[in-house]
Amino acid sequence: MKTLLPLVAALLALCGIASAGVELSEDQKQLMKQLRTACMAETGVDEATIDACKSGQFADDPKLKCYLKCTYQQMTVMDDDGAVDADMMLSMLPESIQPKAEPILNACKDLRGADACDSALVFNKCLYEKAPEYYMVV
Repeated sequence: MKTLLPLVAALLALCGIASAGVELSEDQKQLMKQLRTACMAETGVDEATIDACKSGQFADDPKLKCYLKCTYQQMTVMDDDGAVDADMMLSMLPESIQPKAEPILNACKDLRGADACDSALVFNKCLYEKAPEYYMVV
């Protein structure tokens, strides 16, 4: 799966900032589905809990936190300690989106939680707060 993830990351690295004005192909939609399925299986998170994030409802659920970490790690933009590679995320995005994404990433990239899973949730909350109109979750 990791060989396909740069394409997914280019569209999803910012949990939706990249989705603004970008149409997904059927292959890209399938990759997103595979990523979601794999990380749901790994963490046991409920799909409704994931979907609630789309409207800014981030449950304080260890499974959700680790699901978010899983998606970022599968996209190779978060390390085992929960540090976000904002430069990698930015480089994967289409050039037309980079000017919008860069200040948001810079505002959120250094935020940390109690552990890597918690850091993934903190990062997502920040992205949502900075650009709710573009936010989405894998």
